[in-house]
Amino acid sequence: MSRKDVYAVLILLAGTSLHALPFLKGPYALFPFHSHSQAPWSAESTDALSKEPSNPNVGDKQSIVYPDLVFTSEQLKQGRTPLWNPHNFAGLPHEAVPLAATAYPFTAIATLMDPIRAIALSMAIHLFLAAFFCYLFLRGVGVSSRAALLGGICWTFSGWMMVHVHHAYFVQTIVWLPLALFAIDRVLTSRPRWALMVLAVSIGMMLLAGFPQTAIVNLYFIAAYALVGLVRVARQEGAEVAIRRGRFLVLFGVLGLLLSSIQLLPTLDYRRDVGHKDRNLANLKADALRPATLIHLVAPDFFGNPSELKRPQDNLFALWLLADGQSSGHVANNYSERSFYVGIFALVLALLTPFFRRDRPAMVLYFGALISILLALGTPLLALITKMPAMDFGSPMRFTQIAGFALPCLFAMTLDRILALGSSRLSKFWRGLTWGSGAFLVAWGLVLLCLWIGSAKSTDIFVSILSSLHVDEVVGTSQLTLIEQTELAKEPFLALRQVLSITFGFALAAWVVLAGMFHSKKPSRLLFAAAFALVVIELGYFGFRFNRPVVAKNLYAPTEGIEFLRTHLNGARFIRYGKDSTTSFFVPNTGLIYGLDDAQGYRAMAPQSYLEFMRTLEPNPYDVGLLNLNDLESLTSPQLDLLRVKYVCSAKPIPHCPLKRVYPAAGKEVGADMFIYENPDVLPRATLVHEVRVMPTDDAATEFRTFKQTPLAHNPFATAVWLEELRPGMRASYPKAPGEEATIVANDRPGRIAIDLSVKARGVLVLSEQFSPGWKAEITDKSGKIRPQKFILRANMTFMAIPVAEGDTRVEFTYHPDAFKWGGLISGLALIFLLLVPLIGPLSTPRVVLTRIESDGSESWTGTEEEAP
Repeated sequence: MSRKDVYAVLILLAGTSLHALPFLKGPYALFPFHSHSQAPWSAESTDALSKEPSNPNVGDKQSIVYPDLVFTSEQLKQGRTPLWNPHNFAGLPHEAVPLAATAYPFTAIATLMDPIRAIALSMAIHLFLAAFFCYLFLRGVGVSSRAALLGGICWTFSGWMMVHVHHAYFVQTIVWLPLALFAIDRVLTSRPRWALMVLAVSIGMMLLAGFPQTAIVNLYFIAAYALVGLVRVARQEGAEVAIRRGRFLVLFGVLGLLLSSIQLLPTLDYRRDVGHKDRNLANLKADALRPATLIHLVAPDFFGNPSELKRPQDNLFALWLLADGQSSGHVANNYSERSFYVGIFALVLALLTPFFRRDRPAMVLYFGALISILLALGTPLLALITKMPAMDFGSPMRFTQIAGFALPCLFAMTLDRILALGSSRLSKFWRGLTWGSGAFLVAWGLVLLCLWIGSAKSTDIFVSILSSLHVDEVVGTSQLTLIEQTELAKEPFLALRQVLSITFGFALAAWVVLAGMFHSKKPSRLLFAAAFALVVIELGYFGFRFNRPVVAKNLYAPTEGIEFLRTHLNGARFIRYGKDSTTSFFVPNTGLIYGLDDAQGYRAMAPQSYLEFMRTLEPNPYDVGLLNLNDLESLTSPQLDLLRVKYVCSAKPIPHCPLKRVYPAAGKEVGADMFIYENPDVLPRATLVHEVRVMPTDDAATEFRTFKQTPLAHNPFATAVWLEELRPGMRASYPKAPGEEATIVANDRPGRIAIDLSVKARGVLVLSEQFSPGWKAEITDKSGKIRPQKFILRANMTFMAIPVAEGDTRVEFTYHPDAFKWGGLISGLALIFLLLVPLIGPLSTPRVVLTRIESDGSESWTGTEEEAP
C-alpha cells in the first residue's frame, strides 16, 4: 500500500467518523424521529421535543431495529443466547428471524453501551467499511488513488446508503459486496490464499448481517462477476486454468455459506411455519418501481421529502405519476425504496463509462446497473429472474442496490480516465459536447428565472398544462373550478420550483467542473478538489436533510401508563384497541424496549398458526402482523383469556367497554398517555385440563369463532384442549380426581419455563406459549427422577401441551432447536477450516509479486506468479 493509499484511507476514516461522532457522545441520537412525536410518549412531550425533526419513512428503526437490539443486548449481557423472544405474539424464535442479526459479530457492540449509541457506532463502522472496501475494489481494477477515494465517498454517502442508514440490516449486508468483488479479482489474477479466505468471510458476513434479499441479490451479482471473469481467464490462459480457479471460487463460496449456517439453518427451519410466504409474479410487479421514479436520479425530492412531514398523497405529481391512475390517495413506492441518488456530477460520468473504459469490471458494473433497474421496474425480465432459486420474495425495488453501488464505481472509473487523459487526448466531440450542454443549461436557467419572476402567471400556465394532460381527472380534482385547482396546485408547484432550482445549481456546478476537465491539457489538483467538493456537497445536502438528528434526552423514557404495565403485567400480556392504525399508538414491538409481553407484533416472519388463531377473534388481512382489536365483543372472548391478555390499552377511552378501567384514575383523564382496561378472567400460564377435543385445525378455528358470539357459562379452554392428534398412550378424556389441582410457574425467562405441578390424576398440561419444534420438555416425578418428554403437541391451534401423570411434580420447557445446534456446529467447523487454510499444503497456491505501474498519471498493478515452496 502506497503513501497515497494511506492518505486516502485516512480521509475515508475521518469522513465517516465525523458523520458519527455527534451521536456517540453529546445531546444527539442517530434516530429518525423522537419518540415523543408519537403516542403514548407524546402525552408527556415538552414543546421542544415535539418540534424535533421527524422522518416517518424509516419507521422500521422504531418497530424492528431498535427493539430487537435492546432485547438481544439484554440477553447477551445476562450470558444467554437470544434464541426465544417471549414478548411478541405468544413468543417466536428470535435468533431465527434474520433481521435481528443475532449471530452477526457487530451486533455484540450493543453489549458495551446503550443500544441507541451502539447503533450509531455500528453504522459509523459500516460506513467506513463501505468506503474502504469500495476503495479496495476500485484500486484492484486499476483506478488511481484519487478517483478511488472519490468513488468510495460517493458510494458511502450515496442516496441508497443514506436512505437506509436507519435500516441497519440493509447497510450491514451491502457493505460486504465490494470486498467480495475485490477478492474475486485477486483470485482470477493470482489465486492467493488470503483472497480466497476474504471471499469466504465476505459471503458469510453478508448472510449473517440481517437482510436475506440483499444478500441473495449480492450473491447473484458476485456469481455473474466471477463467471465473466472466468470466461476472460479461459480466453487468455486456457480453459484448464479457468476451471481450476473456478473450483476454488466455488469451494470458498460454499465455505462462506457454511460460515453463516448458524443463521441460515434456523431461518430456513422457521420459514416453514411463518405467515409471510413466497410472492407470485403479480405481487412482485405490483410492488415494482414506477418509471417516473427514475427522476430521483437527478431530483431526489421531486415527489417531496418525508423528513419535511409532507405526505406523498398531498403532492400532485406523486398522485399523478405514482398512484396508478387512482385518486384514492394511495401512492406506490416509498421514498427509501425508490432512492439511489449519486449526484448529478457522478451520474453523468457513470453514464459516460462505455466511452472511456470498456474492460471487464466496467462493463459488468454497467450492465449490472442497467439490468438491476430493469428488474426494479418490473419489466418482463423480472419473470425470468424470479424463476431462479430464492428470488421469489421481497420487493423488486430492492434490485436498485446493484445500481446504487455500480454507479459510484463507474463514476470513479470514468473520472480516473478523464484525469489521466486531459484535453490533449480527448476528441473535439467531448469538448464540443460541453458547449452544447451549456446551451441547455442556459435555457433551463432562463425558464427558472421566469418561474421565479412571474410566479402567479407561471402557476396559471402550470395548471393549464396539467389540465390539458387530464391530470385533474387522475387526482380527483376535475370537479373543482380553475381558481380552486390553481390554489390547490400552488404549494406543490412552488415546491417543485425550488427542487428544480437546487437541481439546476448542482447541474451547473457539474458542468463547470467537467468543462474544466475537458478543456485542460492536464486536469489540475484544483479541478480534482472542485470535483471532490461537489460530490461531498451534493450528497451531504441530500443525506443530512433526510437523516437530521434528534436530541437523545428522554428518548423512549417510560410514561406513567408504561410504568403501570411494567408493574402489573407479571408475565401476562397486553393488546391494543382502537380503529387507529397500529403505527399511531404504542407501535407493536416497542414493548420489547421495556420487557413487556405484547400480544401483537410486526414481523416479516410471524408465526402462521398464531395469526390464524387471532383471526378466530377478528379478521386480519396481514401476514406480517396484527391490527388493533376493533370489536367490543372481542374484549370478553375466551381467546384473550387463553392468551393471557390481562390489559387492553387504548389511546382514547373505550365507550361502553365491558372491562374495568384501571388506568388512569378517575379525574385524571385529561392528558393521560393511554387508557388501560383489565381483563379479570385470564387463565394461568399453564393449565391442567382433562378433556381432549381431537379435530383438524380448520375445524377448531371454525369452532373457536363461535366462542365470541355465544354466551358461555365458563371458559372452554379452562377444562378442555383442542389437539390435531392423539399420540400413543393418550386418551380423549381423563377422569378428574377430587381435590384441588394447581400449577405454579417456578421459573419463567426467555427460552426456559419451569412449572411446578400438583397432579391428582392424569391429564394434559397446556402452556400459553407459541408452539415451535425447537421446544423440549423434561418431567420430574415425585421420586425426583427426570424423564425427557418425547413429544410436545400443538394445542388450541398455536400453543403447547404435553400429557402429565399422577405424581409428576415439575415440567421444564427449554427452547433449544436442533437447527441452531447443527448450524452452530457447521459454522464452527467452517471457521476452523478457514483459519487452517494457510497451513494446508495441497492448495499450493502461487506466491504473487505485485508491481505498481504509473502511466499518464494513473496507477495500476501487475502481478507475476512464483511457485510457493
